Amino acid sequence: VLTAAHCIQSKKDSRKRKAEEAIFFLGKHNIETLNNDGYFVSSGVSQFIVHPQWDFNSDRYDADLALAVMIRSIEFSRYILPICVWSSTKSYHDLIGKYGTIAGWGKTQHVELATSDIPKWAYVPVVDYSTCIRSRSEFRELTSPRTFCAGRRTQDIGPCNGDSGKF
Repeated sequence: VLTAAHCIQSKKDSRKRKAEEAIFFLGKHNIETLNNDGYFVSSGVSQFIVHPQWDFNSDRYDADLALAVMIRSIEFSRYILPICVWSSTKSYHDLIGKYGTIAGWGKTQHVELATSDIPKWAYVPVVDYSTCIRSRSEFRELTSPRTFCAGRRTQDIGPCNGDSGKF
């Protein structure tokens, strides 16, 4: 399972999450309910593989990627699908202006506790690095030229704090 390195190794305390302590819920829709409605499966993790260039000491989120190796085999279903990426190009620049879907359980408003129990999604364009860092001052610190940046600034639509999940 592809995840964010900052979910495995926190920037706050540098503690690395132990694989044997993690449980992934694949296909889960409402993250506040404990009942299994038959749509999701859970699995422990045998290993985390964090991108070798992830630097939890840096202010940036460059190379913020990790893989979680599931203990059990996971079958795709209507609710558990592989991540879809563009396959017709190898260059980030070829993707600028193309649209993709972002999703997560993050903040739904500009207030501290307004998160969603169910995932929200938006269809957004990929933007170039200079557009990204000009759109918000904090993006200058969080991104790098390798960062994949997407959103519609004029409508304030994009990924939000907490989209990585609730911990």
